[in-house]
Amino acid sequence: MLPAHLRVGPIGNSCPGWIRAIQPDGKPSTPQGRSAAGGSGTLMISGHTWHAIDGTCELFLPQGDNTLLFSRLPGWHVESFKILVASGQLAARVVPIPRSPRPSGYLEIDLGCHGISPGVAWFEGRASGLDGVQLVARLDPPDNQPSMLEFSGSETAIDRLGCHVQINTFNTGGILGNLLLLDCHRPVFPLSLTANNDFPTWSLSDWWSQCHRKRGLVIWADSERNHPAGQGEALAGTILGKIDGFECLNLDPSRAGGLELWNDLLACGLAPALVGSSSARSKSSFPGRVRTLVASQSSPWVTAVANGHATLTSGPSLISTLSSMAPGHTINADIPVILNATWDLPTWPGQGNSLVLELFGGQGVFWRFEAAPNQTELTTEVLIPYDSGPQIALRASLTDGSIVAQTSGFRLADRIVTVSSSTMDAAQRLFQRLEHTRSAIVTDPQHSSRSGEVICLLDKAATRLKAFVT
Repeated sequence: MLPAHLRVGPIGNSCPGWIRAIQPDGKPSTPQGRSAAGGSGTLMISGHTWHAIDGTCELFLPQGDNTLLFSRLPGWHVESFKILVASGQLAARVVPIPRSPRPSGYLEIDLGCHGISPGVAWFEGRASGLDGVQLVARLDPPDNQPSMLEFSGSETAIDRLGCHVQINTFNTGGILGNLLLLDCHRPVFPLSLTANNDFPTWSLSDWWSQCHRKRGLVIWADSERNHPAGQGEALAGTILGKIDGFECLNLDPSRAGGLELWNDLLACGLAPALVGSSSARSKSSFPGRVRTLVASQSSPWVTAVANGHATLTSGPSLISTLSSMAPGHTINADIPVILNATWDLPTWPGQGNSLVLELFGGQGVFWRFEAAPNQTELTTEVLIPYDSGPQIALRASLTDGSIVAQTSGFRLADRIVTVSSSTMDAAQRLFQRLEHTRSAIVTDPQHSSRSGEVICLLDKAATRLKAFVT
């Protein structure tokens, strides 16, 4: 075995990313200072360990043809290089294909990363091509990371080499729902309503009101948790416009919560910004596993997300506009609109080399386009049916139907919800969530002192929802 200094990128410009080094006999090589068993800076995919690097690392490699796999986004992007190691060789360099530049003003951010230190969040986030990581502290953090002592709020905790980290909070409300309070001027306590039986004293409305006092960002988080009461106060806040965004941890619409719930809100014309988070750190997760692509050309990213100028993605950087407007804007759909879209293709084995684009609204998909192999852009005219409702969205899928990106809603001027079986089914599922929470509060004595306020909020949300769909 020979020591080798590996550099990824052209001379004078290193490329951070994830690597997997394979010896001629198929065994892996682990960068010096790292553990082959896992830990910070490592990731396990399909039984293989990947390591985050800043563009350089030290390896012990045997003589002969070694293979280096390099990825900017594991599961989506990969490049393979052969490294011939000879006696006396001390260094090796590989130059990956430059990533297609995003248009000016677009940022890729993980809006809810848990369970790692700020330094690891920055290192792994930069390796994953992120511009920013929102690291969140919680009452019961995995491995006590990050600590509330590291809270940075609206300030950056780390800002180096094109990637910044902020540390905010993940507030858990049990049957009422969970919130990410981001870019907040101060920590908002308590971090949990269940740990110290704080239900009689606090509710989610206290959290979002305090976070919004100085223009923080409020995200409905962890909606996929199958709580029997349906997280009704978080839903009520979303319907009433008190919550800015909806966190999605994966893009499978068949799972409870997640895209299914957001799509129901879209069908009723009430969908907030759709944002992506990697959530809790695990052997198979990393910052940016699911991320948010933010169109922040003329405003801070926080304002852009609150206004819905965001796209959820687990792979492609899907840049899309309708009539030159990014998601979240209001467009005139009385005339055909021009759809512009660009995306990058997967190079990970088994992902194919083309995408399927779909526009959908309250009545489902009304436009579909199967891109040609290796196609990465599209400009076309689309006529939006009147019964699509007040909001529509664009999504991208692989040819096997797996969704890999979805925009927040585009608003349609002067459009209302078209009453149909699909919109009424969506509304009914939302009503049931509100009613489940209402019933739980009424029957649980621990909610006694605040139950009247929360029930009033639930009733207001039900009234607004009914007004939208009837």
